[in-house]
Amino acid sequence: VMAPRNAAAPAPQLATLPPSASSQDEYDLAYGYVLRKDYALAEATMKNFAQKHPSDPLIADSQYWLGESYFQRQQYRDAAEAFLGVTTKFDKSGKAPDALLRLGQSLAALKEKEAACAALGEVTRKCPRASAGVKAAVDREQLQRFLVCFEIGEAEVAEPALVAGDAFDERIVVFAGVVIAAGL
Repeated sequence: VMAPRNAAAPAPQLATLPPSASSQDEYDLAYGYVLRKDYALAEATMKNFAQKHPSDPLIADSQYWLGESYFQRQQYRDAAEAFLGVTTKFDKSGKAPDALLRLGQSLAALKEKEAACAALGEVTRKCPRASAGVKAAVDREQLQRFLVCFEIGEAEVAEPALVAGDAFDERIVVFAGVVIAAGL
């Protein structure tokens, strides 16, 4: 019996691993989906990995690749939230500089100009040992958005604050309830 021509395509199916599979095996499976650009499966597998192994040393990388998958599918809000998670929960991770860069790019795609500029500016401040490739990409992004970074964006900007009795203007940029940068 043949299926009707207009039948919906089956939903992507996760590959199954043997019960003895290690967390590394599960991560490798998920990362393989990213490499093959099968982003729907990558997202599902990375989420599954995070649920099963919340304290695994690969969790920061998993969160980063989840964000990258969203980014590649132009789901910029989800991508920004995933990258923000890497930069706040795993700020010492090797993926933190890349996540800040991608956070800035995701926010720019969402037209959150000031937050994007703040995130890009934080790469060199928070991650002085970022790779030359990440620093060059930040420079390109900042140059591309040079004029935009001096306009008021759509990010929430807190009122100027007085700190420790000093009278100076400090702006705090917030995205999704998390401070991205202060003292701009």
